[in-house]
Amino acid sequence: MTEEEIDRLLDKLDLGQKVRLLTGATTWRTRAEPATALGHMTASDGPAGVRGEAWDERKTSVLLPSASALGAMWDESLVEAFGGLLAAEVRRKGVDIVLAPTLNLHR
Repeated sequence: MTEEEIDRLLDKLDLGQKVRLLTGATTWRTRAEPATALGHMTASDGPAGVRGEAWDERKTSVLLPSASALGAMWDESLVEAFGGLLAAEVRRKGVDIVLAPTLNLHR
């Protein structure tokens, strides 16, 4: 999406609608905005993987190394493999936003 397209969508919203986009509908979901056809987004945190929205032991999560552990090593191929596994977990759980620290914060 171009900057111009984003500006056109934002021009359709009044201040109240813009503020709603900055607040959560629930603990883990943003609000949808029908005027722009923007659906809700689901967030999740770890800290060692993707928990997802459910607090149910039947909805399992892959346990991944913490960002601190990744930041303590320098093996780029392992970090790349971690990224691929994390992305697969995010898709499997239907998550749009991962609330996670970056590696550089730990170095």
